Parts: sequence; structure tokens; C-alpha cells
Amino acid sequence: IKAFNNDSFWAFAPFKIVDPGTQRALVSNSADDHRSPSGSLLVHYESGGSTPGDHYLWHLDANHRPYEWQMWVSLIPIGGVSSSWSKWKKTKAGAWVAQEHHIGPVTLTVKNIEVVSKFGELKNADSKLLGSWSDLYTL
Repeated sequence: IKAFNNDSFWAFAPFKIVDPGTQRALVSNSADDHRSPSGSLLVHYESGGSTPGDHYLWHLDANHRPYEWQMWVSLIPIGGVSSSWSKWKKTKAGAWVAQEHHIGPVTLTVKNIEVVSKFGELKNADSKLLGSWSDLYTL
């Protein structure tokens, strides 16, 4: 579960800022800080997930989309480490996902991701591991 939480967070962190146990604060930038014309968003995960207590400072572009964040997280011993959020792609369901992240010399790439509104829209609608989705969920 820890691996799933970590990997899915790198794809969907912008959607996780409204989870229970999450605090958010707007941060105004100084007039000479042109990195974030829309300001920044400080997100603190007080509870939930695999690493409660982590803090992220999202730097937002003119469209209010994150292009970088700074992390104060339990898994990285150095505070304020930056990562980019780039190569945004709009999914079939209309959600935007950043497909590339640069952390120093390391590049993390999000590949082969599908976001759909209904399970039937997936290329592989029936999971080979779990059987038919209809067996799992009844309406």
C-alpha cells in the first residue's frame, strides 16, 4: 500500500489537496518573485496516507496549475527539495496529469496512465487479477 500511495501521489497530488486531514494556505510572493505569478499554495497533510506530517509548497503558473513544488517530507532528510511538474496531458475524463517530474539529476516519468469516468471506458475493462468489475460492484 505504501508503494501505491507514493506512486499514485506523484500522478494525482493536485487532487489530494482536499483530502480529509489536509490543511491549505495561500502564500503571497514578493513582487520580485516571478516564479509564481499566481502565488503559491502550502499544503500540509496532518493525517492519512502513508506519510502524515508532510508539507508541500506548490508554485503555480498564471493558469493556477502547479509547475513546481518544494517538499518537507519524512522520506527526504533535506527540507525544501524541489521537483518540477511538467508535460501536462489532458486525459479522456478531462483530468490533467503531469507526466514528468525532475528532482535534481533524477527524472520521474508517469507512463501509460488512463483516467476515465467509467470503468467500461478503460482499454482493459476487465481486470485479469480481479475478474469482472461487475462482480465487485453491484448497484
